[in-house]
Amino acid sequence: MDNTAKFIGSGFICGYVMYNLGGYPAIYPNDEDGIVIVEVYKIPDNIYEQIDSLECAYNYYGKEVDILIEGKIIKAIVYIYKTKLPDTYLLESGDWFKR
Repeated sequence: MDNTAKFIGSGFICGYVMYNLGGYPAIYPNDEDGIVIVEVYKIPDNIYEQIDSLECAYNYYGKEVDILIEGKIIKAIVYIYKTKLPDTYLLESGDWFKR
């Protein structure tokens, strides 16, 4: 079995904001005009199961969302933080790499 993740592309999702939790990000729903930059990977089922178990153990839940990549909309799972955080942790850019 191939355990390699394949990079699909970078894109964005609307209706979410990103927070900086120190060493890792968290996204949370936003009814306003929040945009979060994301990377999409195709991963084998066994790796997905491991990631899902890990994320769900740490206050996240998976949700299928529409992601815009290079003018096309694809569906993918993102992990959303279950708890709203104070705005002091908010990343205004929505881009983890621009923190």
